[in-house]
Amino acid sequence: LIDLNQFHQLRDNLEGEGGTVTQAIDVRAIRHGRGTNAAIPRHLHYTGLMNRVSMAKEAAVTMVADILSQRQSHSNSRHEFAAFIHMYMTKRHEQHAIAWSYSLDEATRFFDADVNLNLFGLVARRELPEMLYKDLHIDQQLFLAGCELMDAMQHGQPRLTVPVPHIVGFLVEMYPGYPDSAFRRVIDHLHSTLTTNGQAHYKMLFPNLERDELTGDTSFAHSEMRKENHFSQAFKELVVDDCAVTLQQLEDEAHRIAHDKISLTDIKDMVSRLFTLDTVAREVHAMVRRICLDFLGSSGNYAVSIPKPTFIQLIRTRAPVRKGVFRLEGSFSTSATRIKPLMQAAAGKGEAGQLVLNSLITIDYRDVLQNVGVKRTSYITEDDIKQEEEEKRRRDIEAAEKAVAAADAAAEEAAAAETAAQALGISVPAKPAHDESMESNLVPAAIAGMPAGITTPPNTAPSA
Repeated sequence: LIDLNQFHQLRDNLEGEGGTVTQAIDVRAIRHGRGTNAAIPRHLHYTGLMNRVSMAKEAAVTMVADILSQRQSHSNSRHEFAAFIHMYMTKRHEQHAIAWSYSLDEATRFFDADVNLNLFGLVARRELPEMLYKDLHIDQQLFLAGCELMDAMQHGQPRLTVPVPHIVGFLVEMYPGYPDSAFRRVIDHLHSTLTTNGQAHYKMLFPNLERDELTGDTSFAHSEMRKENHFSQAFKELVVDDCAVTLQQLEDEAHRIAHDKISLTDIKDMVSRLFTLDTVAREVHAMVRRICLDFLGSSGNYAVSIPKPTFIQLIRTRAPVRKGVFRLEGSFSTSATRIKPLMQAAAGKGEAGQLVLNSLITIDYRDVLQNVGVKRTSYITEDDIKQEEEEKRRRDIEAAEKAVAAADAAAEEAAAAETAAQALGISVPAKPAHDESMESNLVPAAIAGMPAGITTPPNTAPSA
């Protein structure tokens, strides 16, 4: 590789003589910077040409592990992930920092089949939130805690092994929103990873779980990065792909909004259209709403709004939204009819598979999930619950008002018809006695328990 100053001098000399720079050097030895606008991550800010530094996969894996380790040790830092990478590269490579930053970014794209490199690149480029690292670690802990409990239930005492069908059943309970095809891919990888006679050594399924970049345990800070097995890769891919797809759906829905700014009302409508299931919509809406309110410093004013590009950047960098952790209805519901064929596939074919199935005890996987000590974070707060209750009361009041208005209209039409009939000399049969108590109690019953500050709408009482 040549020095940049030499390159610029060579280019000027050649152009002065009527030649071109590509006639003298290999253009593959240089690369162009992407610029310095706001859409470019901080560690990739550069305009002009730079030396190209080649990076093997092993070097990229080692550098990613070291960056994550340093990030964990500086967990109180307020710098965003890309800015932290810039400081790391500057400290380690000094004037060559930008060349190494571009080479690492290129490696995460080229070796994206490695889920760790792919995840790092997506977070560094602000396509996925850094919070996903924490969620991924929680899910791994949740899985191992469930395996320990099932191990004791199956064997009476811990043996550090769990039958593969039980692992699959528990995974279906952990991620009820994933289709069966996703679990069958995990089953294939599970059979090729540390299994003996249908038993999986669950303590070895995540070889790097105790490393510093995930747990903050300093005793593993300088330990060697172990090679991920097929199951660990497939498990992480489930989580990463779920978040990537869900955030892309949110971004697409945001682009469909006609105006340039997005309000809290737009967010609620957008989430309601995108996620038809109440459980998913409530969690996603609570998460996105909380992130936007924290950014605005507001306390729930639905009139405030955020520019659309800012909103998209917020959800990309701060909202680890996933649908797979929610229980869906219909074909994706967690039930015995769904788990049974997956467990049979996990046990294997023939007599050997049947022997594995016959040796299993009955386990309620939902009960296991509820009894493990590791819990996922819920973004639905008490304020959100109170707001939902207030909105429900408002809807009840509106429904009562519409019912009263309809009754009044019907009474007026009947009175007009009776008057017209009498004018024509047509006898009208006597109508039953009118019970005004039921009609007059419609609106007061709906208003009862209404929170302070909400006044009775005008013209709610029934007409005489």
